[in-house]
Formats: sequence, C-alpha cells, structure tokens
Amino acid sequence: MGQQLNQYINEIHDFDRSILSNDKHSIYVVDENFRIIYHNLAYLKFAEENGGEPTISKKYSYGANVLDAISGDLKAIYKDKLLKIISLGKGDKLIYECSSNKVYRLFMQKIYPLRNKKGLLFLNALAVEEGINKNSTNPIIENYLQQNGFINQCSNCRRTQRKNESEIWDWVGNWVEKQPKNMSHTICPICFDYYWKNS
Repeated sequence: MGQQLNQYINEIHDFDRSILSNDKHSIYVVDENFRIIYHNLAYLKFAEENGGEPTISKKYSYGANVLDAISGDLKAIYKDKLLKIISLGKGDKLIYECSSNKVYRLFMQKIYPLRNKKGLLFLNALAVEEGINKNSTNPIIENYLQQNGFINQCSNCRRTQRKNESEIWDWVGNWVEKQPKNMSHTICPICFDYYWKNS
C-alpha cells in the first residue's frame, strides 16, 4: 500500500499538501472509487475527541471505501451526489449533524473535485456548537430493539427509533455517548426529507 499511497498522494496536485496537513479541520481525499488516499491529522484527532478511535484508524484509514460507512438508501443517494460532483467538476457542500450527548453540533462538509476527475477532497468544518438541554434517562433497551435485533439510530440527528411506535424517534443521550453493540445507523424520516431527499 505504501508505493500505491505515494502514487495517490501525487495525484492530489490540486492542493498544497502542507496546507492540508496543517489545517485544523478534518480533511480527507478519496480516489474515483471512493477509497481514502489521504487524510490529515485533524481527521484522526476529530475521531479521537468524539469516541471514534480506534475504530476510525482501523476501518476508515488509507484504502478504505468511505461508502462502507453508510448504509441503506442514503448510500446510493450519497454515491450519486459524489459521482455528479466528479463528472461536473464542480464543488458542493452538505450540512450534517454530529452531536454528542451534551453538545449539539452542525457541520458543513465542503466537497471539492480533483481537477483530474480522479477523486474528491472533503473538508468538514464546525458550523454550530451549543449545549443540549435535552433530558437523558437510562433507556429501556426493549423499547428500541427492532425485530431484526438492532437498535436504529439516525446517523444525522442521533435520535433513536422506538420499537412499537416506529414513527417516533427519541433523543437517548446515553446512546450518543456510548452506543450498544447492536446499534445500527440509518436516517430518520425528518433528516432524510430535509437533508437528502432533493440531493
């Protein structure tokens, strides 16, 4: 992978790598097959500060396909959006939520196509950060455990779907901080409608 990685990094000629490396925002670059070919230290720092390590280093480092982190209908929508950015050669942005159990955070992801149309650069910048005043109680797992054995959490707003009232998605702060092993990420209807429907 080392020699291949150097070849990929040489393809990022559109950007000054020292600027990317020193930027405080989480930045990563993927090739035309959506495999990670570069990330800066802020990418790993963000993961560590938000409880994503060591998983991010193991599953989503060089060579990993970023689309593997997405499931369901959202994966196809996101892939189509990225392919469109590459084919048009025009950047775009995406707003998404990535809150902790105590802090509401809204991010803007700027996506830049590489000029050679062989990949994309992603820059994730914090847009809003404020304390959460939502009450968090110890959840009763049976209230959220779906028939397939998984608990559905929206990967955008971090709310959790009820089992018997599937149209209701609750804020379960404890599961934002520490997820059960059988947590599955999806998109709730509100986030899908607002952020993804017309993408």
